[in-house]
Amino acid sequence: MAAIPLFCIESTASRRRLPLFWWGLLLVGLLVRLLSLPAVAHAQPSSPDPLGLTAAERGFLQQNRLFEVHVEPDYMPFAYVENGQAKGFVVDLADLLAERLGIRFVYRTDHTWDQALEALRNRRIDLVLAMVDTPERRDYARFTTAVLNTYVGLATRRDDRRPKQLEDFAGRRLAVVAGYWHEAVLRTHYPRIELVRYPDHLRGLEALAAGTVDGLLSTDPVLTFHIRRHYLLNLESRPLVGDWFKTTREGIGVRRDYPLLVSALQKALDRIDETELNALRRRWLIDNGGANEGGLQLTLAQRRYLEELGEIRVAIAPDWMPLEGRDARGQHTGFSADYLALLQQLLQVPLRLLDTPSWADSVQALRDGRADLLPLAADTPSRRDALIFTRPYLDLPVVVATRDDALFIENAHQLVGRRLGAVRGYAVTELFRQRYPAIELVELASLAEGIDKVHRGELFGLVDTVAALGQAIARQGYKDVRISGQLDLQLHLGIGVRKDAPALRDILDRAVAELGPREGPRLYNKWVAVSYRSGVRPVVVLCTALVGVLVTGVFVYRNRRLRQLNLQLVQAHLLLEEKSRELERLSVTDRLTGLYNRLKIEETFDYEWRREKRYQQPLSLILLDLDHFKRVNDTYGHQQGDRVLCAVAAVLRGRARESDLVGRWGGEEYMIICPGTSLDEARFLALSLCRAIAGLDLAPLPPQTASFGVATVHPGDEQGEVFRRADRALYRAKEHGRNCVVAEYE
Repeated sequence: MAAIPLFCIESTASRRRLPLFWWGLLLVGLLVRLLSLPAVAHAQPSSPDPLGLTAAERGFLQQNRLFEVHVEPDYMPFAYVENGQAKGFVVDLADLLAERLGIRFVYRTDHTWDQALEALRNRRIDLVLAMVDTPERRDYARFTTAVLNTYVGLATRRDDRRPKQLEDFAGRRLAVVAGYWHEAVLRTHYPRIELVRYPDHLRGLEALAAGTVDGLLSTDPVLTFHIRRHYLLNLESRPLVGDWFKTTREGIGVRRDYPLLVSALQKALDRIDETELNALRRRWLIDNGGANEGGLQLTLAQRRYLEELGEIRVAIAPDWMPLEGRDARGQHTGFSADYLALLQQLLQVPLRLLDTPSWADSVQALRDGRADLLPLAADTPSRRDALIFTRPYLDLPVVVATRDDALFIENAHQLVGRRLGAVRGYAVTELFRQRYPAIELVELASLAEGIDKVHRGELFGLVDTVAALGQAIARQGYKDVRISGQLDLQLHLGIGVRKDAPALRDILDRAVAELGPREGPRLYNKWVAVSYRSGVRPVVVLCTALVGVLVTGVFVYRNRRLRQLNLQLVQAHLLLEEKSRELERLSVTDRLTGLYNRLKIEETFDYEWRREKRYQQPLSLILLDLDHFKRVNDTYGHQQGDRVLCAVAAVLRGRARESDLVGRWGGEEYMIICPGTSLDEARFLALSLCRAIAGLDLAPLPPQTASFGVATVHPGDEQGEVFRRADRALYRAKEHGRNCVVAEYE
């Protein structure tokens, strides 16, 4: 009898046996045939890609869903690590991009900056958040457009009375964070400064506080954040603006062999509207404009200084409209008049305008001690022997005006061999000579004189800011003079103060910081808009590009590059919009728990501490930390951990008094500020809260407990001392077995 195949199907008609293998082939063939048929009529067409991704970009993202991203551990508030989690403005922005692209970012927090750059170079990680695009880095990385615009700062000790310009650090020790781009600039342009490398900001600041180094150079908002967060009360940070350190543009750095990832990220980034970006900025208190409630917070010594000063004498440029000048009645007008009005509201000190006939006379008035400040002044080397400066609050591009028949100025090389003019004594004149020594520059008495000379052909061009030139051209009425190009030069304008009044400079600097970096551009937009609407001459119409109007007609230049420049200027000014009240509330609120955040706690404590000093009322703090909270996250997951945090927040909010401020200090730590409360009263409140938390029903979780440290303000205390005593008391509560309250005297 013949052998029967092991796998077979028997036909009932013919009784022949076919191997199962051939039946499988037959079924596969039928399936392929069905799949190749045209789609049925009711099939839905695929929707277009909302981000405009190409097929190649979509294919790359489908094949590579997971990307490793480096996050700086202490680049607060932009990117940092807390309790093992990546946080910050650019982290939230990256999460938003990943969500829209349908990919996932895994955040690496175990590298220093040096190690992260090496890992990106060797393709062990895929992205680095908040990275400056430099020629050296382009060998191994590609970059998106900027996601952060920051500025460089110099941290120093408050009691160090030596000059604090970089030129003065020759032979002194200056700390830098290892691998940051500032280090290469310093080694190239300031070789006489002794650089000391630290792996992160905190260690560098601690070395500065201990006197091991004389300064730390890094990003100013990051330095300020660390100084406040770690109560380094003997340190301060000030913006540093110079030829080599300007506004820093930081994008997302991507490994160079991933061009499709860069282009996809850029498209997603371009689709994020300004409302979404502002929401993120407000959440992380970035670019905080507007004064805080309660006015400017000054020390008693600073208040006493202003009272003894009596009035502040102001000198201005009398004919630099729309920036500043005098009206027909001799009164101060223009942008700086409005800005000084805001400062006066904060300072509550009378301002008196001096009658100076020219800018040179105004500067001389400060040198002679007849005036106290110049409201719009740039920090230049020639002025530092007589003036000191606040942080800049307005950055203006420098442009060139020429006759109408001149070609568009693409770069400064076109000006070599030409005669240009600038007003004598203006910062533009000095900075232009420094930047372009090969270009002939004639000093003039006024912009009007310069425009006349350009009109007559005696000068090829006139150099100044776009607003001032636009106003002057409109006043002269010459239709054959126009703005022809922008230089790689900016004016960083702050307040110039006479050199023997550092206390006044510090007060004004604090007021400028209180108003915020957006107040200056907001007022500038107002004055630029007014000045350009006042006439309809074609030359003036060009300047309206600064406030959102692209000129057609006679100003449609044959040169395409000028049109691109106008578009960039319009976009830059359109970004300066008002902030909403709702987002102001969110800026001081912890998103998870709804309690106040750390910065609001610090702000409130500063206010209550000053009230305590003035009225001699008690002021106490309660600091608490959930016990073994990490076990909850590790065992039950972060969703359950968030549930615990919210439940504890509800207990604190419900049991605290109306006069108390309850906030989330960070992670699983909370803080309660108790005005008008003695140490024993605060301790009693803490005991009540301790029992309430232990009695929470959080099933299926086990009962949760918290440890409490309580401290009060004593006469002669510095602000940071009471925080440190509360922290030490909390530490002793942990040592005593947790789930208890320890006051500072116990």
